Amino acid sequence: MPLIRQKKSRWASLWSVLLSTSCDARLTSVSSDSLVQIGTKFVTQYYGVRHGMPKHLHRFYAAEQSSLNVSGASGPGSRQQARGQRAIHDALVRQGLAHASTQVLSIDAQRSAGGAVMLLVLGRLWTPGSGCSQRAFAQTFFLAQQEDGYCVLNDVLRVGEDAESLLPALGGGSEDETSKGVATEGVVAGDKGIVSAVGDKGSGGGVSVAASPHA
Repeated sequence: MPLIRQKKSRWASLWSVLLSTSCDARLTSVSSDSLVQIGTKFVTQYYGVRHGMPKHLHRFYAAEQSSLNVSGASGPGSRQQARGQRAIHDALVRQGLAHASTQVLSIDAQRSAGGAVMLLVLGRLWTPGSGCSQRAFAQTFFLAQQEDGYCVLNDVLRVGEDAESLLPALGGGSEDETSKGVATEGVVAGDKGIVSAVGDKGSGGGVSVAASPHA
């Protein structure tokens, strides 16, 4: 089963160039990249660094402004919030997400105000020490546009034993933390890590990217 699991040497070369600024999620050709390209590039970089060089993962976030919410990563009912690069790094380590291997099943992308991009990523992850146990996850990124790329301003991650467990029980949590009674649709999924676009690319609105079911 293909995972996003890059060699450390590859990322060491890439990040030796990118570690000079406070937010380094730099994706080139911002003006010409489609939503599919932006989403695919970002997800590949982010999960690759999380697995291969997690000590640099905080570089995707702004020094002070970025926020992270994590639910279920360290066990059912667990919840943690963090703000700023260092606090986010510490939270990801405490939640056991450093060196996690990831299989991306789908990416939904939508443009927002000021050139920002919203991403919703669905997939499976394997964390160190979990053996062969895989868990489902849903992660939302708000990518603020920079001069030459994007920076993660908001990151919300929910992890569960399976897709159904990602849905919170009605009445749990406050209304500003957990949406109540939200209708859900089936997730487009595949067994291979090759991405292909589906949906209306020319609309300028949302575009869905799903794992291709063929090699």
